[in-house]
Amino acid sequence: MSEIKEFVETVTRAFTLSRRTTHKERSACVICYNDDGTIRELNISSSLITRFYHNGNKKEFCPLKMYVTVINKKFTVPPTESMMRGLLLESLLIGETAQGKENIQLPRHKVSGAKLAVEKAIEKQASMWPMRCEHHGIIVHKDGPYKNVQVRQKIGWNSHEYPEIDINIYATADLITPIKDNGFEYDMAVTDIKGTADVNSNFGEYAWGDEGLKYKDHFQLVLYNRVYDLPVAYIVFDWSKNLGFKIIPVNINPNHPEQEKAAEARFRIKQMEETIRKTIIDIMSFEKSGWNAEPGTDCLKCPNIYCEHNGKTQEI
Repeated sequence: MSEIKEFVETVTRAFTLSRRTTHKERSACVICYNDDGTIRELNISSSLITRFYHNGNKKEFCPLKMYVTVINKKFTVPPTESMMRGLLLESLLIGETAQGKENIQLPRHKVSGAKLAVEKAIEKQASMWPMRCEHHGIIVHKDGPYKNVQVRQKIGWNSHEYPEIDINIYATADLITPIKDNGFEYDMAVTDIKGTADVNSNFGEYAWGDEGLKYKDHFQLVLYNRVYDLPVAYIVFDWSKNLGFKIIPVNINPNHPEQEKAAEARFRIKQMEETIRKTIIDIMSFEKSGWNAEPGTDCLKCPNIYCEHNGKTQEI
């Protein structure tokens, strides 16, 4: 009976938090104007910020492409095949992606039309999910008043450079749940579901091996800690033949008993705040100078058909 009571209490905590943090959809406009044309409000998502910066460093991008695909959203950039795999995984595990309930279709065999090995691996991971939830104390409620997936929330953000503008930072947590693994146990945490080819790879920007993690940009989860005031962790799956899986908590505790860990957390928090500050400054700067085209290597695949550089190969 005590185990049943403990389980009910845990579920109640998860659902109560979900109700408290759920927020209505963000404003349709990223940049909102006063009648005189001045900016009165910025509504910035965590994903928008990561389009501007990676690990605190500004990315190379075309301002015009950024404007028409992210700011006014006149055009959309189709997800890559790797992104589609991640979306399928997410929808099978928790019922929907950040865009809602979607029917994700991966490419099939060109001749037979059969599912490819990668899709079968993702479906196998999904079939193992209930067992993993039980083992790691994870709770998933896909619908209803206690829904704890794709939980949206916003916080106000103060800008020293632009105090006259109302700034909102939006986040969407994949899953808010209790979670435990070797070495840690959280009563409640924000978890970010990730999919990859190999959870132990150390190659590239999206590596999840021990060495690769040293160079990964954790901005989004550091921000989620600020938005939801909860511990944060990745839940990582792969679609290799080994069906790899790992849970990775992210240290954001500036009062960590280990001095090195405390310094690491302080740096991550400071970098997150500085990245948001610089993104706001960049947006305001582009608003002043114009979101002008800057031809680059991605002009061939740019969806902005009205740009004079669209579809052209650029010399680098």
